[in-house]
Amino acid sequence: MELYQFSTWMSNNYYEYIGPDKIKINGEEVEKKLNRATKKNAVNYLNEIGSYSNVYWDESYGKVFIETDRTGTFNREKNRFFEETGWELNILKTSYSDMVTKVRRLIYEFEGRYEFLKKVSRNVRRTGDPGWSRISFLGGGREVGRNSILIQTPESKVLLDCGIEMDSGEGPLLGPELSIDELDAVVVSHAHLDHSGSVAELYAKGYRGPVYATELTIVLMRLLKRDLYRLQENPGFNKGDIDTMINHSIPIKYREVKKIAPDIEIALRDAGHLPGSAGVFLTVNGKNVFYTGDFDNRNTKLLPPADYDLPELDVVITESTYSHESIPGQQKVETELLNTVEETLSRGGTPIISTFAVGRSQEILSLLNDRGYDDIYIDGMISEATKIVGSYPSYIKTNLDGGYNYVYSDSQRENALENGGIIVTTSGMLTGGPISYYLNRIGNDVNNTLILPGYMVEGTPGDKLKEGERKVEINGKEIMVEMDVKQIRFSGHADRSGIWNFLHKVKGEPMAFVLHGQEDGCISLSEEIEEKFGWFVTAPKNLDAFRI
Repeated sequence: MELYQFSTWMSNNYYEYIGPDKIKINGEEVEKKLNRATKKNAVNYLNEIGSYSNVYWDESYGKVFIETDRTGTFNREKNRFFEETGWELNILKTSYSDMVTKVRRLIYEFEGRYEFLKKVSRNVRRTGDPGWSRISFLGGGREVGRNSILIQTPESKVLLDCGIEMDSGEGPLLGPELSIDELDAVVVSHAHLDHSGSVAELYAKGYRGPVYATELTIVLMRLLKRDLYRLQENPGFNKGDIDTMINHSIPIKYREVKKIAPDIEIALRDAGHLPGSAGVFLTVNGKNVFYTGDFDNRNTKLLPPADYDLPELDVVITESTYSHESIPGQQKVETELLNTVEETLSRGGTPIISTFAVGRSQEILSLLNDRGYDDIYIDGMISEATKIVGSYPSYIKTNLDGGYNYVYSDSQRENALENGGIIVTTSGMLTGGPISYYLNRIGNDVNNTLILPGYMVEGTPGDKLKEGERKVEINGKEIMVEMDVKQIRFSGHADRSGIWNFLHKVKGEPMAFVLHGQEDGCISLSEEIEEKFGWFVTAPKNLDAFRI
């Protein structure tokens, strides 16, 4: 039974259901809908059905989640289990990640979850005059990063993303209309820090409302925020704030409709950007709004293309990161990477792929798996990120659960080099991480190859090597690099043709807002859209607001 979806009028009183508990809105009386077996008795019944690795008890919804490899056996017993115990049985794939286990416990077994969900449910039932709708841009306007968009009505305030500017670490501009005490919900499109990096800071400042995202995004948010806390000086939050954020997160699936404020509903759509990423479809006072987040409409080894199946729109908010670039075709870059790996191995060298931990690394691992390589070493945060993504097979097209050598220490790094396998490590722009060890050890051997599959910010060590410099500074130490250096341009964003492919599929004549791109690119794309379609379109500056 899902929150918001099971409500009825009984004896002229309004009731709502949270799991098996029927809550009377006009009083504090709670009536039980059914009798539920104790956890001990329910566990005994689970043990009779088959083996499982972890179990999570969501008492608020009356659900039990189990992780098992015997999914068929447990699926056949779901109905009987409910009849016997009163618990709804939910079956999950066995997790490879301690982080996944931790997050599921923080969400489903949070001691205050019942009261939190009851408060959320009552909040969305508020009534009032629908009136106007308004959108404010607090970040991402004519810049790449720190996306943050506030949707307002007289009754509701909802924040779409709350990211940081990656160079400075600065969060959104907290305009006068954003009051944390009045915020109904935060919706996170995906876990990358330029979209989620400031969410924990909201909790440090006292926010106790819900965060909506896919469960995979929620787990990756915890991974990336703990890393940000470790690396950034004065991040504005602590580890406790991160876990408070997770306690107040509500996982939702693609296309699942959720009412998140009195006059706002959402349904996430697969964005194709990284596992668990989403575009956000909203109905706001009866108007259809779509926020693309970061999206990619190419079909990769790891992910399907973005889901564009949308109704007629009144408002569209699109990213424009590569709106004036053409990125090489997917097959071309895949072939180039595989050929580079093969050529390096054939001359007795070691291919080192230095890339981003979340998204890009799993795409490359999928590609190497598909080619049949089995001597693969993964190092840095990639190890945990891959275990997390591999624990959610419904979000990806490939199997990420085996065949890797996980590297955590210098002795294991030395072993990887001695065995002559393929090394996939961080960081994406060579700004730190394990890559410095490998460059120190084998960077002077021309038989080896450093492969850079991602975008390089100007001035980073990766950018300098790409441009032909041979001496770079990483972690305060100068390193001379004589090995072959090759940038192979993978991307998780739609390029110019991809953005226009999306725009041509938009139904209706919506207001359009162009953000998350360089200033010239945002302005230019908005002008092109107006000329092509005749829509009202703008490239908003941060703190601009519009009635929609």
